[in-house]
Formats: sequence, C-alpha cells, structure tokens
Amino acid sequence: MNRLPVHRNPFVITVLALALFVLGLAACAPVRPVEGGTAPAAPLVELPQIDLPPAPDFSAEECNNLLSLASDFVRADDYAGVVQLIDIVLGCSQSDDVKAGVLFLRAEANMQLGDWQAAIDDYRQALALGLESADAAGARNNICWFYALNDQAELALPYCEQAVAANPSASYLDSRGLAYALSGQTEAAVADFEAALAEWSAAADPQIQAIAAQRQAWVDALRAGESPITPAVLAALRAEDAPGVQPALASAASQAATEHFLLGRHAHMLGQFEQAVVEYTQAIELDPDYWPAYFYRGTVHMWQEEWDAALADMQATIALNPQQAFAQHYSGLMYTRLEQVDEAIAAYSRAIALQPDEMSFYADRAAAYFAQQDFAAALTDLDTVLRSQPDSPTILFMRGAAHRALQHRGQAISDLERALELGLPAALQQQAEAALKQLREGFF
Repeated sequence: MNRLPVHRNPFVITVLALALFVLGLAACAPVRPVEGGTAPAAPLVELPQIDLPPAPDFSAEECNNLLSLASDFVRADDYAGVVQLIDIVLGCSQSDDVKAGVLFLRAEANMQLGDWQAAIDDYRQALALGLESADAAGARNNICWFYALNDQAELALPYCEQAVAANPSASYLDSRGLAYALSGQTEAAVADFEAALAEWSAAADPQIQAIAAQRQAWVDALRAGESPITPAVLAALRAEDAPGVQPALASAASQAATEHFLLGRHAHMLGQFEQAVVEYTQAIELDPDYWPAYFYRGTVHMWQEEWDAALADMQATIALNPQQAFAQHYSGLMYTRLEQVDEAIAAYSRAIALQPDEMSFYADRAAAYFAQQDFAAALTDLDTVLRSQPDSPTILFMRGAAHRALQHRGQAISDLERALELGLPAALQQQAEAALKQLREGFF
C-alpha cells in the first residue's frame, strides 16, 4: 500500500484535496464571518509532551498529497492538528504556489484557535508569495478586520480597499466601514454600512439581524455626529472572535491513552496509515470511551478503503459523541460504498439535523437520492447547496442531470451550460457535452 493516498478519495463527490480542505474550514468559519459568532470555547486540557519521530523526506508529489489528509482534522475540529500538518507540508514543499495556499489555510486554522497574530502573519506571507485572487481577497479582508479591531485604521485601510475592490460583499464592506469610522471618514463609513445593511435586510438569521441592528445604530450615531465605536465596543468585537471549539484530544482515563493517540495522529499526518491504526487501537484499548481515537481510526480505514471497519468506528464515535455530525456524514459515505442507500440517506439526514449549514451533507445526500432515482429529492438538496455556492460547477452538473431526468429541458440545458462555462473535470465535461447535444436535439 502506498504511504500516501495518491489517486484515491473515499468521498462520493470527488474534489481536489486542497479544495475539500478549504470548504471544510469555510463550513466552520467563513472568512471574517459576520453571519455568526464562534462557539463557546471548551476547557483546554494540557496534552502530554511526547517525542514525535521526525517527518521523513517526501517527494514533491507525496508532499502535496499530504494535504488530502487535512479534511480528517478539520472535521474533528482539530485545528491544532491542521497547523501541525501544514507545518510538515511547508517543510517539504518547494512550490511557492503550494506554500501560498497552505499558508492561507494555516491562517484560517490559527483563526479558529484564536491566534489572530499568527493568522495575520500567515496571510501576509501568503500574499507575498502570490496567493490566488479569491483567497487573496479573503486574506486582505481578514487583515483589514484585525487591524480595525485593534484601532489601527491607518494599517487596515489599504487591505480593506483591496478586499472590497475584489469582492464588494456585505462582510467586506462592513470591515472597511469600521476602518473608515475609526479614521474619522464618517460619510464613507455610513455608505459602507448602509450597503452592507441592504444586503443583510432579507436575512432571516437572528444573528445577522442582531449584527444589522448594531450597524444601524452606528449609522444613526455617525449621522448625529457621535462616535459610537468606543474602546469597549472594539473589545466586545474582539471577544466575538475568541477561540472556537476545541477537540477533546486528552483521554479522561489515562495519559498513556492520550500519548498513543497523539502518536497515531502524527503517523496519520504522514500518511503512515498502518502505524496510525496501531496507535489509535492502543489508545482505544487503554480507554474504550475515547471517541477521537475511533473517529480518526475510522478516517484512516476510509483511506485504506476498508469500508466495514470505517463504518464500525464511525458508529462507535456516534455512540460516544452523538453530536459529532461528521461521524454521521462519514457513516453515510460508508453506507453508500456498501450499497445500503436507505441507511446512507438516513445518516446524511441525521448529519444535516446536527449541522444544517454544512453543504457537503446535502450534496452527498443528493448523490444518494440519485442512486435511488429519487430525482425530485435530489433536486431539493442541490438547490440548497447552490443557494450557498451558486458557482459550483459539479453541483450545477448534478442539478442539470436531475432536471434532465425530470424532463425539465430548459433548466437542464441552463445548468449544464453554466457548469461547462465554469469548468468541469474532463470526465464530467464529456458527459455534460453529450447530454447537452441530446437535449438541444430534443432528446432526454
């Protein structure tokens, strides 16, 4: 067996590993997320200090393939693990493009850990290496927000201007509005806040409504010649960006169990799957209630294509931690691999109930509905994903296929044309072109 998963992906919908990692982070904390606050931080338990073996020498391909493992750590809310994995990649990668991308990802993970200064340092290094435009806008917005929260408007504004120029979204306008207000540019601040408020006006989310109410109060105060953004207000905003969820990485039963778990985690990061399974298993033997060891061992079994073993570990995780939505999701993936589609749909539905904002759950349930030929149900899930990710070519392709199966000719043509315009993988591109040809000729 290869040390690293070079050409394999256990997920129903195949995406590039790097893209999957970005989506995983985004699902937990969108770039400068005005839409919601962070979850309360769990008590941090000090982990034992253990001697980890050094990372071996990796080829360029093996080094880049390590990134495919990042989703395992993201989905366990283990952002310290994400940082450690990226440290390994930075140590073996020779590509500035890869380094720029992974520095951006490490910045996102450091944000989740509440280490904003480390995040800003990573964003700036990534930008210096030529970070791609979409991520660059998010990085600049986050730098803008960080400096504004620390009452350093003069440092914030150049990044704010560049972020808004690339993406004039409500979140980015809100960041720039804060920097304008702090620098005394009242009219510009009001204009940005009002533009953001216009975008938020239709939102039903109570958290967005609360943010909008605060911004409207700021606008009213600024128009009255007041200065509503006081040091206390900035302190409150900084508190909202406090560390998020921390994983339960320490065994309640014994330090020895935790040490074996951490050794397994390290082997997992290096793609040394057999050794990872050995260490996770020893952790479980020492503490049978240690759910992270089951979860991580299950993800390793997925990379090894051992579907029954992976499913058993995810079910054990769920029994010990019923709120672990990704364990439900992975169970759905395993049921799909085992051709138990009804069970897969039920598992995806439980995952959605636990974490309704995670779009991959809907996408994979749609794939399961396709297997059942329940195209109307698949269409409902795909519509949900596209409301959040309107330019996803793969999801547009799937929705086009669903419309075609339901004989919605015009909608199928529209979706398939848009998917091709955005760019599909070669295999899907051929299918989309063939389907479009038939649809245009009047055949389904």
